[in-house]
Order: sequence, then structure tokens, then C-alpha cells
Amino acid sequence: MKALLYARYGQYPKEIEELIRAAGLEILPPAPSSPSFPSPDVVVTFGGDGTILGAERDYPGIPKLPLRDSKNCHICSTLPNEEIVRLLVKNKLPIREYAKLEVICSQKHGLALNDVTIRNKLLNVALRFTVTVNDEEPTPELIGDGVVIATPFGSTAYSYSITHAIFNQGFGMAFNNIHNAALPERVVPEDAVIKVAITRGPADLGLDNDPEIPALSDGDVIAVKKAAQTAKILTP
Repeated sequence: MKALLYARYGQYPKEIEELIRAAGLEILPPAPSSPSFPSPDVVVTFGGDGTILGAERDYPGIPKLPLRDSKNCHICSTLPNEEIVRLLVKNKLPIREYAKLEVICSQKHGLALNDVTIRNKLLNVALRFTVTVNDEEPTPELIGDGVVIATPFGSTAYSYSITHAIFNQGFGMAFNNIHNAALPERVVPEDAVIKVAITRGPADLGLDNDPEIPALSDGDVIAVKKAAQTAKILTP
């Protein structure tokens, strides 16, 4: 089995590498995806939730094995890392698939495992925008900090800090400091298409913890829907 080690800033303890090698796995060097580069069978992440997001962004679709190195890792097992690797080698870790979001707009076409964040670029200037779900009428113009669209995987993150609620199906919309309308959080079915139209910006668009944050302007429309691709995570 070929494994690729993925850690924050590319730094992981020597004992993790030794643990993987002792289990009989071949460790591949990190490299850009190319036909000549052997694809790993598993990406071993060492860190927390953010490390998993980065690994999924850089190596999408390849199963991830999260090893805990952070208190903020909701998906990580509480079992010792040695036991997790032992279960992997014995093929006793089921692959769980998690829905991802696809984002389409003129500035960005990407995927998010956790959430999509659209928010005001200037801290002292409110964002104005509308939201449309499928063929429904658009919301009235909303004035505030923006909106967070989350998957069930990401419902424990930024979305939770706004709504204090977790969901297990569909996609959640959390409206951030909207002061001209009483909008509760809303969970829409997985087949819904959400469109956010910027009526007065500027705004920023964030996908998970991607450091590339495109700027949004007046008239921009951001479409968000379920992606065809899923994230595959090995957990007990």
C-alpha cells in the first residue's frame, strides 16, 4: 500500500513516519499530480480538521486517514494512532463518503468539503445581497456580514458559531449578522441549487481554508450546489 503523509506546513513528527513504515506501507514523496507520479492509495493526515481540508483540496478523491494531532478534529478517532494504522493494514477501516459543495462564479470554480463563506470585505461596510434556492423567489435584499453555506461535515465549524446547530443531511445556510431581516438558519435538500447575488459589495469568497480568496463585486452571482465528487475518509 502506498501512503502519502500530509501535515500542517509539511511537518510531521519522525515517529509518525516510523509508525507508517513499520506497518509495511510505502511512503511516497509529496509531488504535483501528474501521469508520471504514482498515486497514493491513502493520504495520512496528521493534524486537525484544517489539515484534512487541505489534504482533500490537494489530493481530492483519494481516501484520507486522519491521525490526531489537535484538539480540533471532529472526524479523528479517539483510538491511539498505532491502533488506527493497524486497522488500516488489516483492511478493517470502512470508507465513509462525505458530500462536497461545488461553487461556480466568474472568479472561482472550486469544491468545498466544509463550507462556502461569502462575507463583507470591509469590516465597517455591510454587504448587500440576495439568496435564491432553486426556483423560489429571491429573498429581499439582505444587509449584514454575509452567508455561510455548509455541508453536514462542516456544520460543526463556522456555521455552528452562527446557528449553534448541527445537521446531518442537506446543506445549511447560516446568515451572518443580518440586521434588516429575521432570517433563521435554513437546511435545504442536497439537490438544491443556491444562488447568492451581490447587490452591493465588495465581498470575499472563501472555500474551506483555501488561501486563495477571490474578491466579489456588485452584480456577481455565486452558484452553490452538490458536487459530483465526494470526500472519502477512513474512520472506525
